[in-house]
Amino acid sequence: MQTTGRPLVLFVTMDACYYCDKMVNETYANRGVCSDLMENFVPAIAHSDDHPNFIRKLGIETFPTTLIIGADSKVMDSITGFVSAKKFRRHLQAARTQAAAARQISQR
Repeated sequence: MQTTGRPLVLFVTMDACYYCDKMVNETYANRGVCSDLMENFVPAIAHSDDHPNFIRKLGIETFPTTLIIGADSKVMDSITGFVSAKKFRRHLQAARTQAAAARQISQR
C-alpha cells in the first residue's frame, strides 16, 4: 500500500458461506473486476479461520466483507455481503478517484 501508493482491497471470507463463494465465482472472477484490481489496487484475502483475531479487531461480523484501505491505512470503503461485478466496479472507481485526490493533496 504505502510502497505502491495503491489502495488495498481486502476480501474477508469464511468456510461454508454461500455468498462468499458467489462473490468469488461471479464478482471477483469478472474480467473487468480482475483488471481493475490488478492495475489499480493491491488485492488480498483474509479467511476467518486463519485470522480470527484480526477480523474481530476490524469489527467484521458479516461475511463476505470487502474493505478498501487507503495508503494512509484508513478504511475508504466497506462493502458488506455479496455485490454484483457492476456494483463492485463502481466501488472500485470511487476508491480510485478518492486515492488519486489524496495523492494530489499529499504532493502539494
